[in-house]
Amino acid sequence: MSHPDPKARQPLRPRPYKPGLPSAPSPPSPSTAKVPTRLPKSYYVVGGLFIYGITVYSYSYFSAVKERPSDHGLPIQDADVSLTYDNIAHDFDNCVGLSEFLGGINRQRKKLARQTKGHVLEVSVGTGRNTKYYNLDYTWKDWSANTHYAELQRRKTEQDAKKKSQAIPEVDIDVPPVSPWTEVRSKAPSPTRADLLKKSKQVSSLTFVDLSAPMVNIARKTFQSKYPGYGPVQFLTQSALDPLPPSSITNAVRRQGGYDYILQSMGLCSTPEPVQLLRHLGELAHQGRGKIILLEHGRGYWGWMNRYLDATAPRHAKVHGCWYNRDIGHIVEESGLVVESCKRKHFGTLWVIEARPWRDTDAPQRQSREAMEKKLTATTKPTVLAKSGGKEADAERKELNTPGPGFAARAWSSIRSLSGMNRMKEEDPGLDGREENEEKKDD
Repeated sequence: MSHPDPKARQPLRPRPYKPGLPSAPSPPSPSTAKVPTRLPKSYYVVGGLFIYGITVYSYSYFSAVKERPSDHGLPIQDADVSLTYDNIAHDFDNCVGLSEFLGGINRQRKKLARQTKGHVLEVSVGTGRNTKYYNLDYTWKDWSANTHYAELQRRKTEQDAKKKSQAIPEVDIDVPPVSPWTEVRSKAPSPTRADLLKKSKQVSSLTFVDLSAPMVNIARKTFQSKYPGYGPVQFLTQSALDPLPPSSITNAVRRQGGYDYILQSMGLCSTPEPVQLLRHLGELAHQGRGKIILLEHGRGYWGWMNRYLDATAPRHAKVHGCWYNRDIGHIVEESGLVVESCKRKHFGTLWVIEARPWRDTDAPQRQSREAMEKKLTATTKPTVLAKSGGKEADAERKELNTPGPGFAARAWSSIRSLSGMNRMKEEDPGLDGREENEEKKDD
């Protein structure tokens, strides 16, 4: 006789229906449940920063627009405010240190200073914020030997003062005329080819120029603390528009034909004659291989930003001694320098320009470019010329108060002029009509 398996599953008995007791609703499945969506915290942070920036901009802009510079003793546009640096020299690094670090200007300073080699001239040196970035022929042995030598000189000076006052018995401290390491380097064997190649990429001499005497003193102390005992360097307290005084470094530069690199950071905003300054720097640079590197701040891309700069420029010039609303591109163009590269950051307000002096070899290029422009003017129809964005077309638009061409039309006209497509129009008469239709579509 077989017994039933107790583990066998028994059929479920239907439960009797109980009227009056509603069945409990089944819980929603996780896939179909509606979960309230929440924005990430980064959205609120970005939105709050945007609202804060708009509020600060609006307040500072409208408060600056309402005030008159004459009522608050503010300087007029492009006035000479260079003497302001004498008063803010000791607090200058503390004022601009954080903003330049957050804005990445320190990285730009280091990048530009590392490009220099040979005989280098830095104009508007200020407190020496670029001095620690130069690639000098200076090692840790130089620093150790010159630091020890400077300590001996300090102790010798104190000993001489005590001898005069007869405070302690006379004890002689022998100080050599020059640093011992300087003599060792002078007696070093002839350099190898690798040493010469390495030295060709380093700075041979440094000349620092600034009009503010307190600024120059701070820059000198900063440099001497970083490179004690470094020889080929000179600090000049004068205007960069004046001729450089004769010295061993200046004479060596004149014999070779000019400086290899000229660096200026935040200087065009503080000089009353920026165009003349750049022209003078072009004369000081070597005509064959000289480079002029500029790190400046000026007008930006958008009109609302430029209006803000114009409104706040008088107060900023009175406090910080610079006009940060100048058109740097127009100044460089008026100086006659040949721009090799131009980069703009911070909404176009930070200008990084690498230029060089005008050379005789540039004359044929300019003549050919002018001849090409005349040919384009003669062969291009008036309607196309009006859309090319020239000065005459801009003047006509201002008089007629008509909007300018779109971005696509300007880009197409530039590509056409560079590729010589106007020459193709003479061979293909039907090309002119197709161009006009495409320009109309772009507009």
